[in-house]
Amino acid sequence: QADQRGGVAVDLGCGNGWYLRQIAHRFPRMRGVGLDGFAENITQAIQLAQQEGLGDRLTFKAGDIHQFTISEPVDMIAMNRALHHVWSEKDNVFRILKEHLKPGGTAVIWEPNWPHSRAELRDPGKSGMALSNLFEYVQGNHFLRPEEIQAAFHQVGMETTVYLFANGNEAVIVGTKP
Repeated sequence: QADQRGGVAVDLGCGNGWYLRQIAHRFPRMRGVGLDGFAENITQAIQLAQQEGLGDRLTFKAGDIHQFTISEPVDMIAMNRALHHVWSEKDNVFRILKEHLKPGGTAVIWEPNWPHSRAELRDPGKSGMALSNLFEYVQGNHFLRPEEIQAAFHQVGMETTVYLFANGNEAVIVGTKP
């Protein structure tokens, strides 16, 4: 439906713009806005969008999520493996998500599905996650669980659906604005 009306998708912490480029290829009328805190990521995102013929529908800019604004309510906001970097300020982040969505719009959060105990990281199926755990721990990031993200969505009055994939090691939590 959003594609039919030329809707807008936002990616907060967009990196090189891979997610918005995929959306733009799949949905030819969708427009997108990517925001990232690193100028080099934005430079790369702009170049890749231009190379793929998507520069007229995708906009990328450097900035801080906490100052994010957009001139119109949007259909979707995504945060792919970015929420844990700003979890300490989750009240502001979830306020931003809800305020910038259209009624019926969705926020899509992708994060690792961290086990309840570090001992579970010894499971051979979680070896990649164990290495990520070390990097995230050194950076001081919070290890998120889907139920924590759901609770934050519920706190701002949004309904949620959780999707697990990669043998349950990854989670996508979708919050929908009423």
